[in-house]
Amino acid sequence: MSENKEGFVKAKDGTELFYKYIPADRPGASVFIVHGLGEHSGRYGNVINTLKDYNLFLLDLRGHGKSTGKRGHVMSFDEYLDDVDKLRKEMQPFVKGKSFLLGHSMGGLIALRYAIYRPEGLAGVISSGPLLGVNVQVPKIKGMIGRFLANLAPGLSMNNEIDTNKLSHDKAVVDAYNNDPLVHTKVSARWYVEMTKAMEDTNANAGKLKIPCLIMHGSEDALTNPQVSRRFYEHAGSKDKTYILYQGYYHEIFNEIEKQKPLSDLLEWIKKRP
Repeated sequence: MSENKEGFVKAKDGTELFYKYIPADRPGASVFIVHGLGEHSGRYGNVINTLKDYNLFLLDLRGHGKSTGKRGHVMSFDEYLDDVDKLRKEMQPFVKGKSFLLGHSMGGLIALRYAIYRPEGLAGVISSGPLLGVNVQVPKIKGMIGRFLANLAPGLSMNNEIDTNKLSHDKAVVDAYNNDPLVHTKVSARWYVEMTKAMEDTNANAGKLKIPCLIMHGSEDALTNPQVSRRFYEHAGSKDKTYILYQGYYHEIFNEIEKQKPLSDLLEWIKKRP
């Protein structure tokens, strides 16, 4: 069996991106996994265990986890897409079978956006609790300041306003998140404006999504809006598309107390697209 591999790849602007490659004995396909805002690839153990029969590739986005870069800051949201591009190109020798892209939360927005604009070589996209609409109430004054300073002081950091108690009903998950030294709570003024633009553009161009897609959302998600992700699904141009709403679930469906149902649905969806 091949051994797990991890290290750094260099983005075109010099940012060092941390990655992990977890091989399977007889991989049925390959899955690239993109995490959410403020977190990192090390929080996806449940997904990794579920997809053990696939070659898995994970990265810490710029400004996150073990990667370099100012925490929670980009000058353009599509820098994140470039990070995914870099990982895919560097890992190409290890890719087996079809490639799927899986993203959660902000990673879900990145994955859907990537599937719309850079779908080459992808057999499908999976998005969990995608950041297509927010349920977090950003104070009006903070939003105004963010827009005003996006060009004047783009790196100015603010708190991301995430209520960690709304991540999962599992207190152990919340405690681990709160005590994780690789988790951060910062976003920059420029990130806020770029994220808003990317969210609006991705929703407006749902019809351009043509590859198979699975969108999964918790009905009680207090961070990202399940109604907006449902609307995206309805407008998506994919002939093969699925939307699953998990009643009573919070934001991190793969880290919930009853996580087995969404994890099983994820596995079955990929299995049916060999």
